[in-house]
Amino acid sequence: TITSPSAGNTSSQTINFNATVLENNPETSGTLQVTPDGQSPTNYTLTNYSGNWGYTNLSMPDNRYTAKFMINDTGGTMNNTESVTFTVDTTVPVVVNASVNDTTVFAAQQVQVNISVTDANRDDSTVKASGDAGATNVSMALISGSAEVFQAETTSSALGCPADGACTITFFASDAAGNLNGSVTTAITVDGTAPEVTITSPSAGNTSSQTINFNATVLENN
Repeated sequence: TITSPSAGNTSSQTINFNATVLENNPETSGTLQVTPDGQSPTNYTLTNYSGNWGYTNLSMPDNRYTAKFMINDTGGTMNNTESVTFTVDTTVPVVVNASVNDTTVFAAQQVQVNISVTDANRDDSTVKASGDAGATNVSMALISGSAEVFQAETTSSALGCPADGACTITFFASDAAGNLNGSVTTAITVDGTAPEVTITSPSAGNTSSQTINFNATVLENN
């Protein structure tokens, strides 16, 4: 029975190959055959530790592998039916082309954020945008008809941006092996402060002129 590695994806290049063997008269060692996709198999010697047969490879490059365990007993009968397929993936997804449809927004204003994510083992459910470095996240969905562009319609408030001021939107994407890319950002400004208006004319009170100048000073960054 193979106990490791598990089928699927891993981000570790150190792979422990282990199997339990029930046999009253096993050979002192067994054979592990590892076949990378597109390459020839390589055989390794499995060591028997009281019924647990193992071998560790410390530096397996990125690829998909099939590992077959081959165990003999002292009578020459072999079991070579147990195998497992797994993928070593240490590469983070490629995340590019971050964009937002408006760079100055109000807290409740709908904004559209976009990002392109490519990876051979991309996990679409992990693509998210955040306005507070990952504490608050908005899930993004793959645009219909696109192989790599993800989009979300959201608000700066839902992203976790401050109520007023600069906000850095960070994009996150992982693959099936757990490799995370959270290095790509874009910026918006949230305008949560009403303009400051000071009336300079007319003055309150009475005037004998029928010509009235209406004037005010306005303090507002946007």
